Amino acid sequence: MKAFLVAGLAFGDEGKGGIVDALVRRYNADLVVRFNGGAQAAHHVLDDQGRVHCFSQFGAGHFAGASTYLSQYMMVEPLGLQNEADHLCELTGQDPFARLYISRYAPIITPYHRALGQVREMARTNKHGSCGMGIGDLAADLAEPTQLNVLRAGNCMSRQLAVYELEKIREQKHAESKTLLPNYNHPLFDLDPLELFSRYESILRQARLLVGMPSAARAVFEGAQGMLLDEWYGFHPHTTWSDTTFENAEQLL
Repeated sequence: MKAFLVAGLAFGDEGKGGIVDALVRRYNADLVVRFNGGAQAAHHVLDDQGRVHCFSQFGAGHFAGASTYLSQYMMVEPLGLQNEADHLCELTGQDPFARLYISRYAPIITPYHRALGQVREMARTNKHGSCGMGIGDLAADLAEPTQLNVLRAGNCMSRQLAVYELEKIREQKHAESKTLLPNYNHPLFDLDPLELFSRYESILRQARLLVGMPSAARAVFEGAQGMLLDEWYGFHPHTTWSDTTFENAEQLL
C-alpha cells in the first residue's frame, strides 16, 4: 500500500478536504481513511462539476471515486451519517454506502452523549464553546479503563446487546445531566433505545463492517482538526478530545 497522510498543522480549517480530494485524483487513490476525531468534521470540497459538499464522516475523496474507511479511532454518528449519505446521493445519483467501510470497533456517538454535552454547556458560567455533538462525553467514556458507556459499531448488529448498552448509556447520561441542571430534561433523553437500535442497525447494515482495514493500492489518511488542538500537545484549554497527530494513522498502517 502507498499511503499519504494528511493533517492540519494549525487549529483546523487548513483546507484538508480539498487536499484529500486533490491527492485522490492525482494519485488515483482508492481509499480514504478517517483516523481521528468524529462527526464534527467539516471538510468542504468543490469539484470540477460544481458539486459542493461538507464532508463530515464520509471521506473527502468521495467525489473523486475513493471508498471511505471509518477506523476504530473515528467516533461515528449513524444518524448524521445517513443525512450525509442522502445529500451525497442527491449530488452523485449513486449510493454512498456502497463505498463505505466501518470498523466494527468504531465507537458510536449516541443522542444521549449529545444531550449531556449540550446540558453541560448550558450549565457553564464560562462557556467552553462546545460543538454540542457529544464528542467530549464519548471521548471521556473511551478514556475510562472499563469503557462501560461505549457502544461499538459491531454491537449495533445485535438487538439484545445494543439495546442493553443504549439503555445503560441513557440512564447514566441522564442522571449526570440532572446533577448539572436538575429542572431541565433534554428531549434527546426521551428517545427509546429500542427505536434507536432499529435505526442504527438499518443505517450501518448499508455499509460493510470490518475487523481490520480494507485492502487498497493507494490510500489517503484524512485527519480532522489541527495539531495545535491536539489533546496532549495542544494549547490547553483550547484543545480537542482527539489525537490530531499521525499517531493513529501510523498504528493503522
